[in-house]
Amino acid sequence: MNGVQLTTSQRSTQLLPDEDLFNIFSYLHFRDLIRCVPVNKQWLAVARDLTHREPNPRLTKIVYDIGLKTSFDSLDPFQKAILEKSQSLDLSEKIKYECLLGLPTTVPPSQKVDSEKLATLKALPNLKKLNLKNSRIIGEALQHLHGLPITSLDLGWCEFSNLKPLESHPTLKELDLTSAYIDDFKNLCGRSIETLNLCSHNISGEALSQIIMNFPKLTTLHLANCRNSHLYFDENLLGLKGASIKTLNLSCCDISNNSLKNLQGLALERLVLNGCDRIDDVGIQNLHGLPLTSLDISFCKKITDQGLKCLQYFERLSDLCLNACEGITDDGFLNLTGLPIKTLSLKWCFQLSDQALNNCRGLPLETLNIFACERITDAGLKYLVGQSIKKLDVRRCRRVTLKGIGYLQKHSRTLIRVRSYRISERHEFSSIPNLKFQQNNPTDIH
Repeated sequence: MNGVQLTTSQRSTQLLPDEDLFNIFSYLHFRDLIRCVPVNKQWLAVARDLTHREPNPRLTKIVYDIGLKTSFDSLDPFQKAILEKSQSLDLSEKIKYECLLGLPTTVPPSQKVDSEKLATLKALPNLKKLNLKNSRIIGEALQHLHGLPITSLDLGWCEFSNLKPLESHPTLKELDLTSAYIDDFKNLCGRSIETLNLCSHNISGEALSQIIMNFPKLTTLHLANCRNSHLYFDENLLGLKGASIKTLNLSCCDISNNSLKNLQGLALERLVLNGCDRIDDVGIQNLHGLPLTSLDISFCKKITDQGLKCLQYFERLSDLCLNACEGITDDGFLNLTGLPIKTLSLKWCFQLSDQALNNCRGLPLETLNIFACERITDAGLKYLVGQSIKKLDVRRCRRVTLKGIGYLQKHSRTLIRVRSYRISERHEFSSIPNLKFQQNNPTDIH
């Protein structure tokens, strides 16, 4: 019986005349049309006929390539991007991340990208973001990117012989060269590039000066994980003099307090010193004079309360990240009173207690992250009542219970989102009016 029904069902699809199928297909989105192609020969023929009557070269090519055994889900990223007229394309090879701070391991390029492959990108006239990470760029292939409105290009872990075609690209704003195989940094140029990522490189001070000259519009520079350039950081950051850089990332770099003096004179607004474990209170004092609005000194374990006192110089500071700063105590936050800090991150500060939150009452906080601050309790959350807190992260705070979160929800007028393993089944920010308390089993996840 089942066999008869199956046969009847199969025949029923062939009973529809081609014109009726054509009319039905004409209302379908291209995704659905592609899925109809592999059903049978009739449907394939009608789909091809549709592409002829309503010309669409990109769609026609994909329909003919698919045949009878391929669906939309099995298309390669490039074919999907053509059909969707995508503004973003990822042709990169996957890279395994192993470092806690998010810096991936270095791997050799595993795919070849030649002129023929990049020439096909002309079928994507709206392409703005291209990812070729972990590729081997052959010859002058990058010259085929001219004419495309690409604003972001990722060439991390790539190997190439010539980057000159990118020098005069009119729309390119962001260039990522993390761990790329670069022979001479002096040849790097980019007239329109505003963001440059040179993480995990060994760059000399002379090369840095040349880069600043070759990138006249550069405002964001990432130099994270340049651990083999100790002398460069301590003596040659003067190469940044005269630059219009507003964001500088020196995460995990082997720099000392003296090297930070060389940043004087820059119009830096955002500075990242995450994992620079040689920096202490003197280093923070050496930053005096910079117009910082955002500072990240996470994992700088030598910084103490005295270092926080030095932050009083930064009258525009609105974003402060102190993750895993073991030398900071509850009393240190009294030194921040009066600063316009709206975002404060204290993740993994195991030494902090409820008193730390009490001492933060003089700050106009809107976002507070106390992830894994195990000494903070429900009593500490009461100190947040009356403040302008909008977002709060209390995950892995073992002593914070549903009762404390509920009290804060009831008495706070500004709180919008709370992130906690106790109240959100998806472990994401939950809207306060729709909080679902798991009262039956309020055990935390560790």
